[in-house]
Amino acid sequence: MLKNPYFATREDERVYNDISTSQWWFNLQQEVGDKTIVLAIMLFSDMTLVSDNGRKKAWPLYLTLGNIPKSVRYLECFRACRVLAYLPVISVVKGRNKPSWWSYCKVLIFHHCLDIILKPLKNGPMIRPFFGPNKQIYSCVPALATYGADYPEQNLLVGTK
Repeated sequence: MLKNPYFATREDERVYNDISTSQWWFNLQQEVGDKTIVLAIMLFSDMTLVSDNGRKKAWPLYLTLGNIPKSVRYLECFRACRVLAYLPVISVVKGRNKPSWWSYCKVLIFHHCLDIILKPLKNGPMIRPFFGPNKQIYSCVPALATYGADYPEQNLLVGTK
């Protein structure tokens, strides 16, 4: 587990190859101090079909930490990626016309759900105690680093068609 950001270089040039090499993490680390660990929260979502006929859909929101090296972050054996929540999948019954306000309503519901889920991170960096390896307590600052989504979810996030 990475406790601090680091510089990655190739032929004397800085390389950005993971969240732990980002300038964002360096800036936040300077803001909170060297004795505090930044927990780089990475979220991603993707609508998933859960039935053979294509009618039942689920929209899981996954969470992982940028502190875990990317070489092991998404390997199933390490279980470093967890389902944080299920977002609602809202659709119109087939054969009916969508009202003009339908798209706007979907965006508002989606944003309201994210607002509830991310409420603990809204007030900026707050130092909190967390149990770490060997039952040691670390002072940590959880911070949202990334939100990954495919094109339909990106449109829903920004309210475009």
